[in-house]
Amino acid sequence: MLAQQIIKAVKYEIREECVEEALKILELSDNKSRDEFMAYHNDDKSNICCLILDKLKYELIKSGKMKEGGCFDGWKVFMVDE
Repeated sequence: MLAQQIIKAVKYEIREECVEEALKILELSDNKSRDEFMAYHNDDKSNICCLILDKLKYELIKSGKMKEGGCFDGWKVFMVDE
């Protein structure tokens, strides 16, 4: 379960229709990734928060924990499969 401060940060940074997916991405990610998200949130860098979620989703898709589609598919622009 995610800490309340992370949930609050996601609701502040992310469009309402994408909050559920963002929370799922962070829930499936490690503490280091959540800390990185929070650091950019605390620095008021919303765009970087979204890029972090894009990157994390890419990693989760590669590991089979998530499927493509949804709000955080920006990784398709800058990620190339090895």
